[in-house]
Amino acid sequence: MQRAYASFALYSIYQDMFRRGRPDRITHAVIFDEAHRAAKLKLIPTMAKECRKYGLAMIVASQEAKDFDSSLYSAIANYLILRVTDQDARALARNVAPSEIERRTADRLKTLPKYEALFFSEGQRQPVHLHLTR
Repeated sequence: MQRAYASFALYSIYQDMFRRGRPDRITHAVIFDEAHRAAKLKLIPTMAKECRKYGLAMIVASQEAKDFDSSLYSAIANYLILRVTDQDARALARNVAPSEIERRTADRLKTLPKYEALFFSEGQRQPVHLHLTR
């Protein structure tokens, strides 16, 4: 049922973004928490590739990197990563770090303290270390 609802909601948003046209800035955000419940929907990577030019920011959140189709990662410009497992740290480091510092980045991701995160952004040389408030 959750997967069907998520599919319907995302498809409605997807259709609407084309009807609205291309604004000159981000006007709306789609926030999909607990995305692992519907992460295998084929529409998510497609939408992630196209949504910015139609004024949408798309945020997907889940507990594990493996929850998402690999094609989604090529469409992501920004990552906010809290402490993750060794396997997820290695997978995410491949997506966010240059190969020469991939291992060091994975080690940082595995050892982040509680309530701390690294923010990686396209074109940014170093991640920003964030302290999240409770």
